Amino acid sequence: MRLLVYFFCVYLIVNTTSAEENTKQIIAGAGPSTNIVQHFAKQLANTETGKHYDFVVPKMSAKHKGGINSVLKTRNIFGRTGRPLSDEEKSLGVSEIIIGQVKIAFVAGPEINPKPITKTQICDIFQGKLTSWASISGNNDSINVFTREPTEALLLTLKSELPCMTTIRPDARVFKKDHQQWIAMMKTKHGRQAIGFGAKNYYPKDRIIPISDFEAGVPLGLVYKSANAKHPLVLTAKKLAESNDWKKIAYSE
Repeated sequence: MRLLVYFFCVYLIVNTTSAEENTKQIIAGAGPSTNIVQHFAKQLANTETGKHYDFVVPKMSAKHKGGINSVLKTRNIFGRTGRPLSDEEKSLGVSEIIIGQVKIAFVAGPEINPKPITKTQICDIFQGKLTSWASISGNNDSINVFTREPTEALLLTLKSELPCMTTIRPDARVFKKDHQQWIAMMKTKHGRQAIGFGAKNYYPKDRIIPISDFEAGVPLGLVYKSANAKHPLVLTAKKLAESNDWKKIAYSE
């Protein structure tokens, strides 16, 4: 009898722990999608299916690849993406739900008055044809350029939408980490007269340079294991992402 009671207690502990692990859903992954996924998770938690889960969206970036690995290697249903999945990534057995886009912004260092410029001027700056702020902001300082690593999603999008960004001046400083490093560098002597680019929602409005004839953004959202396509949470997330109420939130300024 005691042995039976023992095994019954073990059964309860294992199954209770499993239930708790399954209801707590950590949505890890790419940094640029953090804010929009946080909003989406709140909306998802208000649905009949989602109310049974505790969604956690960590602020710390695990990168786009980390979002994919999260759903492949853990019990988490969703991960965060930083761009649309590639065919190679889909072949791993994952699918995606696009929930919005991250708009790309060009940003100026704190000593530069970010007056409106054109995409031609952006091209001239990043290609090294325009090296002084004199004709743009009335400031005679040299223009220092920040860029990102060649495979970074925002830069890949810019190269597609603005082909001149494929030949960025060779002395441009390359950043491999998130926006916090950019913000820190903007405070240095080099960065105070610099121009860079990143996810628009990361930067103060007074640092964003208006581009009169160009805008671009990267579609992103959630990644999930393809085998979970019929999971109630996945079906609910898809329905929410396609709703007009969500689109008003996701695509508003």
